[in-house]
Amino acid sequence: MSHEVVGKQQVLNAERGIGVTHPLFPIIEKHTFSSKEDFKVFAKEIAEVGEFSLGPLDLIAIWSKQKNIITTSEKAYTFARTLSLAYAVKNLENPEWKKVPELFLDKPEFPAGLRKDKDAVRQVRDRINYLEEMVNEGYFAAYGFNPMQKATELVNRFLKGDESARGELEDLRKKTEEVKTPLLDQLSENLANGIGPIYHAIEEALEE
Repeated sequence: MSHEVVGKQQVLNAERGIGVTHPLFPIIEKHTFSSKEDFKVFAKEIAEVGEFSLGPLDLIAIWSKQKNIITTSEKAYTFARTLSLAYAVKNLENPEWKKVPELFLDKPEFPAGLRKDKDAVRQVRDRINYLEEMVNEGYFAAYGFNPMQKATELVNRFLKGDESARGELEDLRKKTEEVKTPLLDQLSENLANGIGPIYHAIEEALEE
């Protein structure tokens, strides 16, 4: 899969919903995401859309659309999970995969008949991995590194007795104060929590 090369200003513009259009915008805007049934309709509608991109700017801009609609963490995780799974199955040949994002809302596993297709399951895994890579690319465009990963690394060093990590943590704090990316941070957290059940379903299918 080709990676989208983006710059810092593009990320900041996407955070404000500027300069990015996407075929999913009209679908997102007409939903309240207030119930499981509404998420199911959302999943069905995405399944009918042709192939779409989810590069770093796409993802950030989509989160700028849903931030005023989805008001709880749990629903944000469901949104991330449904969108990610719909993207992951989009290019699979068997049309039964298109039903999976909707079915997953009731039971977080792949149907027995689809679990047997290991190549398709691996393709789903690769597409989900790609989305995580796109979040990292957004961070690298904005900061030159992933500040969350960097903070974890520095904290671990400090806990192991490396006093120099304290100063580096302060430098990191100042850097993230200069360049604020609240939507990218929210996207990263929502995606990490949302896709957990998908990875679990993938592991179960590949272990059978």
